[in-house]
Amino acid sequence: MLPEPDEPAGALLDLAVPHEDIDTAVRLGRRVTDDPRALACLERSVALLVQDMGKVRAPVDLPAYPGSCEATARHFPLYVFAAALPYVRAYHRELGVPEEIGRHTLADVGRGVAKHRRRHGTGGLLKPRWLHLHFHGELYQLGRLQFQRTRLGSWTGDAVAAAGLPAGPGDPALGVHVPDFLGPLTPEACDRSVALARAFFARHAAPDAAGTGARGPPPGRRALARGTRLVRVGGMGGDSNG
Repeated sequence: MLPEPDEPAGALLDLAVPHEDIDTAVRLGRRVTDDPRALACLERSVALLVQDMGKVRAPVDLPAYPGSCEATARHFPLYVFAAALPYVRAYHRELGVPEEIGRHTLADVGRGVAKHRRRHGTGGLLKPRWLHLHFHGELYQLGRLQFQRTRLGSWTGDAVAAAGLPAGPGDPALGVHVPDFLGPLTPEACDRSVALARAFFARHAAPDAAGTGARGPPPGRRALARGTRLVRVGGMGGDSNG
């Protein structure tokens, strides 16, 4: 369910949605709350988004807005994320995730809205599926970089194993993403983010999807990768090599 009628603007502000987009998003949101089909679609979307919170899973396709208004369809993912906000906040509290890290992580919603406007000249979200990771407890913003709990694919896993390291396809890993609108990417900022990730996932990450109880990549079997390019393997410490 969407926030109460007098609260959606606050939820959008919490998600760092640009101020210029909030009035339109709030106005169009009434099309959802006043339409039983759209409201049912919203509730199904939220349920799917937060199901098995924290487990590493394959991408999930959420239902599309069932109405004919194109502008509302563009904004519909915002309403899903606003309605899912209490669930992900509760999950962060359960894990002891610092409030600042949770806030910076979910602010990627506003970054997505800004990208959409820059590219298309309208409000909405460019790639809402990417943000499913943030609202499912799989991705966190730590300093300049974002870290996604994942598993090594066949190509990267084979490369790790071929290098003689104790990891391979299917093992826990962290994917690394470089968010836009955060200034220059410096070696110092990267090193700081990696140090933050090392401490964060040891302390706050949920048990991995295989149910082994490991919190993130276990010691001695760690890999840090960006896309298909291996960035760092080992203890996630020391000098950067990518």
